[in-house]
Amino acid sequence: MFLIQLMIVLLALYIGSRYGSLALGAISGTGLAASACSYKRGLDLGKDPAFQARLKDPEMYEYMYGSTATSLGKEISASAKRAVYIFLASIAVIVLFASCQRLLPSYEDGSRLKMNIVIQIVMLTAAALMVIVSKASPKKAVAGSVLINSQGAVVVAMLPLAYSLGIPGPVLLGVLPSVYGYFFIPNYPSDIATVNFDRSGTTVIGKYLLNHSFMMPGLVSVAVSTIVASIISSLIF
Repeated sequence: MFLIQLMIVLLALYIGSRYGSLALGAISGTGLAASACSYKRGLDLGKDPAFQARLKDPEMYEYMYGSTATSLGKEISASAKRAVYIFLASIAVIVLFASCQRLLPSYEDGSRLKMNIVIQIVMLTAAALMVIVSKASPKKAVAGSVLINSQGAVVVAMLPLAYSLGIPGPVLLGVLPSVYGYFFIPNYPSDIATVNFDRSGTTVIGKYLLNHSFMMPGLVSVAVSTIVASIISSLIF
């Protein structure tokens, strides 16, 4: 299976570099490096002393192997279903505008509304509809701690400064992957969900917050994608 994944990644890397797709080439190189670094990372569960120690605890053993919890057969509330339908409809609207941009509102100078603004408008509208139609609680939605580490904010803040310093566009394009930082502080929903889904306890957020399971593949991915994107950018431009 790993060899098949390796062949697919190498093919995507070739196509990306050969036909000028900077993003495809960088992503492919990143996938190859992250997969290689993670392939033999850590011990097999049968040889992991920490995991074997957890198995000796009857409660942990029951938690890992004895639960048959499932959502199958459970009744989902009508309000939850409406919220899902609203979310799916909002995604469909965004896809429609992205694929048929002539539908976007235009200004007097002929330019059209940017897609990032469209996404914000659609999703905020969807959130408002969920509150109104599905009786979702805004208080619960904002109750958690939120840490901002958006690469979008970094790009908006730093690109104008970089241009003013005379840094060439191809260079900036090549180093663009370096602004990615979602993995650094493990507060992203997918990170938290991954930790909760792994009942073996081997996917963890460490005592010091930053020593978590996502740090190594994240750093490798950012470093490799930046190098690969810089090389492809220099070859294309």
